Amino acid sequence: MEKCNTIEISMDRRENRGIEEKLEEFGADVKISTLEIGDFLLSKRVVCERKTREDFESSIIDGRLFRQLGRMREAYPRSIVVVEGAKQGERLSRNAHLGAYASILADFGASLFFTNSSKSTAELLYAIAKYEQTGPIVPEVQYCIDYIKNSTRGIYR
Repeated sequence: MEKCNTIEISMDRRENRGIEEKLEEFGADVKISTLEIGDFLLSKRVVCERKTREDFESSIIDGRLFRQLGRMREAYPRSIVVVEGAKQGERLSRNAHLGAYASILADFGASLFFTNSSKSTAELLYAIAKYEQTGPIVPEVQYCIDYIKNSTRGIYR
């Protein structure tokens, strides 16, 4: 993924197609493929695993989440877990949830986000991908930087 005007996001083909549509509505160029690690590749350095609340709990119980996080940490400098959906009947205790959160953050160095809907997830993923691929400089600031560089050319060696 190169820096350019189009924000490119790779998405695993097993993911919810509704998120693909929402990402495209935000302006992303979504590339569908079978990803070996994670559900979304937001840049060369950021991978994201998306879980529904139910799957998040299941993956804690069976240990799948922690195996996935280990692979993500080995392959990418930055890992993100997004848990999507409203709280419903929880199968795990509060302490089990807190222990999992602590492990995600402290043991695996991953970021953890909670979203209420696929639209909120798409918005978050797009924002991170845009930041990663275009940088934090807003266009107005970049224009000023370019203007100063161009107007001072030849003054300093």
